[in-house]
Amino acid sequence: MAAAHAQDQGADQQTGPSWQDTISVARPGESGTLPGGPSIELREVTGDFIDPVNVVSAKDGTGRNPETGGLYIAEVGQNHWEEINFQPADSQGGENYGWDFLMGTHCFPIEQEECPQVGVLPVAEYDHEQGCSAIGLGVYRGGEIEDLDGVYLAGDYCAGTIWGLARGEDDQWVFQELLASGVQLTGGGTDADGNLYVTSCNCNYGGPLPQENPPGTLWQVVAASDQDSDTNGTAVAASRRGTSLPPPRDGARGE
Repeated sequence: MAAAHAQDQGADQQTGPSWQDTISVARPGESGTLPGGPSIELREVTGDFIDPVNVVSAKDGTGRNPETGGLYIAEVGQNHWEEINFQPADSQGGENYGWDFLMGTHCFPIEQEECPQVGVLPVAEYDHEQGCSAIGLGVYRGGEIEDLDGVYLAGDYCAGTIWGLARGEDDQWVFQELLASGVQLTGGGTDADGNLYVTSCNCNYGGPLPQENPPGTLWQVVAASDQDSDTNGTAVAASRRGTSLPPPRDGARGE
């Protein structure tokens, strides 16, 4: 029945229990390291900030590479897996990214042992032991961190982790953890010079009302410096806040 419905959607599919063993998808800790080994931290932006930032909302989660035209899509998952999709610049659009047959490269519902491969698979994914909600932050094109040039950054709302996603030297996708920020990430974007900024909140899923939360914070992604980082590489500006992050949620999908 599922396979028939997938055909109705016009989706590319491959049936059988072993297709998941033959595909390549980048996962943190399993996909190698980014060329050059970029090292970053977050610097809080304070005072009057007049340089315009095109902030990407947490719900949207998209980020286009301004030089190549490729589009990254951070896709909020359903209880178990978060995914990052990539749409090349020459795409005509209209791709089917597999929901609600798949969560990333995994069957939905998760209890289902076998399922067809439907549509375009993600280039990266992570499970809910590592977070709860994927947040697209954007592609870095600033001049300060040479090894980060062209790398797409994604974060997690619950864990505060920031990962970098790019093709490695063998042209395979690499999804590497770059920073345990210690803040609740909500979105990101770039300025006219390609510098990357991220936003965070001190808020809870399900309440209180947005207007009852304290003001959020704007951060700039900068090169890590020994004197400004703790032993775990976390930006001092973030770690000093002592933010108590919420536990991973099992709530609604942000389709």
